[in-house]
Amino acid sequence: MTLKEKVFEHIQKHGPQTYAELVAKFKVMKASMRRTCGELVREGKLVPIKSEGGCRYGLSADTRAAVASEKPGPKMPAPTPYKKRADEEKPADPQDWRMTDFTF
Repeated sequence: MTLKEKVFEHIQKHGPQTYAELVAKFKVMKASMRRTCGELVREGKLVPIKSEGGCRYGLSADTRAAVASEKPGPKMPAPTPYKKRADEEKPADPQDWRMTDFTF
């Protein structure tokens, strides 16, 4: 997965982000993040949003509409609960310890 895809998915999940927030999240240089966000803006996936704390990048209206119209994937079944084996359920008896019970 490329940095561009990771950034796009992160903004999709967590909402608008600034360069500083994205740089801290992905641990890349600020210039790389600026270039990546610029590419996403040129592709029409992100739009710059002016705010008090600086410029944030969020999803464009077209991207939000495309994401909203996508059908959700099939639901994954719930995981099967862990079942203990019969010998794990017995309480330990300190009188019955042998050296063969330990591995070195």
